[in-house]
Amino acid sequence: MMTSRMGGPGRVPLRWGAVAGLLLALAFTAGAASGADNAVWVSYTGVPSAMHPGDTATVTVKMKNTGTTTWKTTVTTETDGSSLTTTRTSYSLDSVGDDWGVDGVAVTGSVAPNATRSFQFTITAPNTAGNYTFQWRMSRDTIVTDRPIGAGGASGTSGTAFGASTPSRTIHVGPDTAPSFGNKTIANQVWLRGKAMDPVTLPAATGGNGILSYSLTSCHLPGGVTLNRATRRLSGTPRTVWGPTTCTWKVTDGDDNTAATDADTLEFTIRVKRPVLTVSPTSLTDPAVVEGDSRTFTVRPASEPTGTVTVSVTSRAKRVATVSPESLTFNASNYSTAKTVTVTGAQDADGEDESTTVALSASGGGYNNVSASVDVTVKDDDPKVIVVDPAELTVMEGKTRNFTVKL
Repeated sequence: MMTSRMGGPGRVPLRWGAVAGLLLALAFTAGAASGADNAVWVSYTGVPSAMHPGDTATVTVKMKNTGTTTWKTTVTTETDGSSLTTTRTSYSLDSVGDDWGVDGVAVTGSVAPNATRSFQFTITAPNTAGNYTFQWRMSRDTIVTDRPIGAGGASGTSGTAFGASTPSRTIHVGPDTAPSFGNKTIANQVWLRGKAMDPVTLPAATGGNGILSYSLTSCHLPGGVTLNRATRRLSGTPRTVWGPTTCTWKVTDGDDNTAATDADTLEFTIRVKRPVLTVSPTSLTDPAVVEGDSRTFTVRPASEPTGTVTVSVTSRAKRVATVSPESLTFNASNYSTAKTVTVTGAQDADGEDESTTVALSASGGGYNNVSASVDVTVKDDDPKVIVVDPAELTVMEGKTRNFTVKL
């Protein structure tokens, strides 16, 4: 912008030839920034993604002086004896986007080459709803005033932008609306320790003002499980038994309303279970295993293992019963097919029924320290007789004698 004015009352009229020369010089000066002026954007702080019409927000734009001149205000004065020319040069951060109610942010003090300056200022949202651009650029501002000594004068102002513009950010201006998950739900999660979980994508919300942000509150995730906030995806391999724990999936929007009513939540539970072995039947007691005879049970991993699972099979009293085989192997391709274990009752000379336990212990494939057991009763096969001693007994009249009876 360039303005000129005649001298006021009691002042000598300005020489228009001098004004013309001034305007030509100013136009030349305004044509391009000095090659020594340069700047780069460093960061934004506090820039909202949404605002309500007429609302204000305090923001910070950080810039770095990458030129060779110091950003500061300088004033120089020249005279030829009859006229006085004053040149004022200053620096500011100016909007190259939409109008945020800020007429440039002046550099105070000085900013040396390679130094940074944080410009903190307040923006005011437009009164009309819509999407608006937030973008800024450094400028060197020059005001030249030329006047005859003792008279009024003419002045001209130029602003010359330099350096790259800051990144463009879109700020949505509109009425306050709350984000919502609508009728969406999250299923309660049950995972197995040591087994990769099926990834879960948590629901996205709609509505709200500006950028929506998501978070898991009121719970911690089990070790080995992570949340990618950008994709809202839970994934990983749980390392520990966990829960059940109630988690809250929360969405907030980008405006300055922090009330609970300006957010939405969904609750679900997370539980990590220990892997188990599926055994059928779980006992061999009714009917029992007869001495010298056999009965069977089956065993398999309840869920797909992450590698090879070895299950050792051990009779805790081999004098009562023996097992075959004593080791079973499973992997991801055959884990769903149960394998058979045969339990054989051991023969002995007594006539007593006995019992023992078959212990199952797994290792590998995410099944370390997973165990199960099968109770076994062995029914004696010796015939049951009554033993009387003595087998014959003579008793005299008036006398008594004893005999014993046992099974």
